[in-house]
Amino acid sequence: MQTPTVSVILTTYNIEDYIYRCISSLQKQSFQDFELIVVDDGSTDSTLARLERHCRYGKNNYTIIALPENTPGGVGIPANIGVSAARGKYIAYADGDDWYEPTMLEDLVAEAESIEADIVIANFRNYDQLNKTIEIPTDDKRLSELAAMPRDKMSEIEFKSQVLRLNAVPWRKLYRTDYLTQNSIAFPEGNFFFEDNPYHWASVIKAKRIGFVDKVICHHRFNRPGQTMASTGRELLWFYDHFSTIEKWLNTERLQDDYGLQLVGWVVGQTEWISGKIRPEYWFDLFDRLQGIIAHYTREDAVRALMMRGTGRYGWSLVSSVLADDKMAFAHAIRFRDEDVSRRLKQVLDELDILRRRVADITRRLDVNEKMTSAAALMEMVEKRSSAR
Repeated sequence: MQTPTVSVILTTYNIEDYIYRCISSLQKQSFQDFELIVVDDGSTDSTLARLERHCRYGKNNYTIIALPENTPGGVGIPANIGVSAARGKYIAYADGDDWYEPTMLEDLVAEAESIEADIVIANFRNYDQLNKTIEIPTDDKRLSELAAMPRDKMSEIEFKSQVLRLNAVPWRKLYRTDYLTQNSIAFPEGNFFFEDNPYHWASVIKAKRIGFVDKVICHHRFNRPGQTMASTGRELLWFYDHFSTIEKWLNTERLQDDYGLQLVGWVVGQTEWISGKIRPEYWFDLFDRLQGIIAHYTREDAVRALMMRGTGRYGWSLVSSVLADDKMAFAHAIRFRDEDVSRRLKQVLDELDILRRRVADITRRLDVNEKMTSAAALMEMVEKRSSAR
């Protein structure tokens, strides 16, 4: 059997309403030299039956690995199982509730081949399943800037520090398989979610060449029932377990001096995001997790990390309250975050209104002065003509 160029690892779990669109978008790829490896993580609905029916009519090689029961945590274990069965030169990941542009694989492979990249990262769009709206991801502009930026403008550490700030999700990327194997890069396995973050850090830092595709190749469905990213409870605190995983890896690879402060900035950025989602009864738990991490660093290093990241006022408020060991100030910052934004917006609008009225008043005065000047000139002309007569 001929070795495919790409192995697409598709993980699924109880997504019967969405799997058809995902499979169809993969079967319609303009680049057809790929194998599809589906790992179903013990679905209890009709996902597996629909997979078998849809894949049967596909044009590509496909393998369905049906796990007997749902594995602990998120996609880490199923994804690793899929990779172990892969034969392709490159690995691509897909979520069963997302869908993909027809040229996704073609664009990713073309970029990888042109620069011999270890990783290629592309752009995407979020689709809000609840509100039926399309949202631009927060790192859209950053990816575009990285894609257009000459590589000699930054050092390797500066460049990779910027790449690390991109969304960690794997389904927007293409990975060279032997590169992953040689560096022992795999998803951490355990009873937790968000395991794509350590994978992102290891794969980006170890890469010799990183390519970009500044096109939307994927449509990520979020805000749907049963989805991890729709969580609002304690499970969001699992992000902080991954801090320990990444920190240990940096120490093992002797990279702590190069990327340690970036990791602190990453934690603060995650805290800003989590604090907007997690329920109020877990705010103090969130405080404790952040404080436990900040305690690893001196106050000076924490400040340097925030300055390097360009952290905004809200992030500074959270960290300041942690450094002061003030849980109430931490909770207050979260509670009134939206109100602060609204108040600042109202202040700006009020200032604009004052400026508008001032401009209108100045314009009116100028108009009056102009009229007065014109009238005086007319009277002077009449008087001169009268004198001449």
